[in-house]
Amino acid sequence: MKSPKNERDDFDKATGWLDHTEGLSLEELRELRRAMGHDVKGSEKRFLSFLKTLRNAPEMNPSSFGILSRAQELGLSIVNFANLTELSVALVTKLDRRLIEFASIPREVLKKLSEVLKVSAVEPETYLQRGAAFAIGAEYKADEAPVLPEKQDFFEAVLSDKTISEERRAYLLGLRSK
Repeated sequence: MKSPKNERDDFDKATGWLDHTEGLSLEELRELRRAMGHDVKGSEKRFLSFLKTLRNAPEMNPSSFGILSRAQELGLSIVNFANLTELSVALVTKLDRRLIEFASIPREVLKKLSEVLKVSAVEPETYLQRGAAFAIGAEYKADEAPVLPEKQDFFEAVLSDKTISEERRAYLLGLRSK
């Protein structure tokens, strides 16, 4: 039986060539893999197929339906979209990132979203019921992985929104009783 040190030495010998591949072209790396007996063409096809499944998965596809991406497709700025939906930029952003509890969103807000976005009611409802998400394209540099905030009740979000006009706040809070 080999000792852990001997196993580590064998591993280092077997993978040591990787330390010297940084400057190699893609074709040189492929040739090296072929020389080692790898099925380069097959593994690349499997990898491309895997990437295709990721692209087609709604959770992984930034171009799939999203509130702000759809508004942008319609030529609406976030401010225009917030005004048309009678929300605020902060509320629209929270909705887009799915940081609002779906069950707390008033029907009138869901209806307004689908009207302004020119989609069936099903699309925003399905989107808003998925898990919370980081902003698309956001990059984080930290020692620890970032953590998403807890989902918030719609009316709590309205109350805590410092950017919303008092008139709009009153309108939205009035939807609670409906």
